[in-house]
Amino acid sequence: RYLKNQRAAMTVSVIDIEHSRIPDRISLPSMFVAAVVVVIAPLGGGDGPRLFAALLGAGLFFGGLGLAHLLSPRGMGRGDVKLSVVLGLALGWVSGRPSDAVLLVLVAFFGASVAGTGVGLVLLVRRRRNAPYPFGPSLVAGTVAVLLLAVSNTRIPRYALELMAGERGITLAQLSREILRPLVQRGFIR
Repeated sequence: RYLKNQRAAMTVSVIDIEHSRIPDRISLPSMFVAAVVVVIAPLGGGDGPRLFAALLGAGLFFGGLGLAHLLSPRGMGRGDVKLSVVLGLALGWVSGRPSDAVLLVLVAFFGASVAGTGVGLVLLVRRRRNAPYPFGPSLVAGTVAVLLLAVSNTRIPRYALELMAGERGITLAQLSREILRPLVQRGFIR
């Protein structure tokens, strides 16, 4: 159930690759829905630490990327900063404890940075010049990897399948092709 909500993040990734932007009409409603779910879910079960962890995760991810945006607006877009709120809420919620939320956000950011650096190096070699590229897909990849690790036990295959399948029954190979298609069409990947 945690990863199922990341479908919007996957959609945002494809849009970011194709248009180099993350539209507010997707990121703002996603932030609202995620915040409402995180606030309402613990009301019945007295899960206050989980709520605090989710809010802390969102604040940390937002604060870190917000600072990066302030220091280098061309390097980190506002869409990435807004996306970090939803991703941070998910990481914090899954962690269940504030200390674990901090760890998961840091690991997700590190994973996103590694993925983004890898993509950047490939594009640098391919283009033979330094040019901006979308970071949203790397943020999503880092976060989804951490979420999969955080819930790692026998439930991973089911969650991974739910994340990838959605209502249309899309396979992992089809999803990979859909995510990579805009990069191939633009000539970034052959």
